[in-house]
Amino acid sequence: ELEPLLGPLPFLGAVFLFTSALSCLVSNAACVVLVYGVLKDLHDGGGLAALRPAQVMLAMMMGASASFATPIGYQTNLMVLQPGVPSAPRR
Repeated sequence: ELEPLLGPLPFLGAVFLFTSALSCLVSNAACVVLVYGVLKDLHDGGGLAALRPAQVMLAMMMGASASFATPIGYQTNLMVLQPGVPSAPRR
């Protein structure tokens, strides 16, 4: 029962951050499949009484999609003009 210890909003934030971090290591689809199973078991066991399943799944899906905002989330996010010096092109 994690949600009563944290509260509903911090629990959703933790789901979002965990899913986003995991999505940097594996594909989005694999991340959602792994996290969905854990969250479904938590909800079925009564550990998420104050939250509807749709709220938890939305936080999970948004977290999996938000990994593209991190510097290591996608290959082109690491591209720079000079090694170690990201800058805008000069006119």
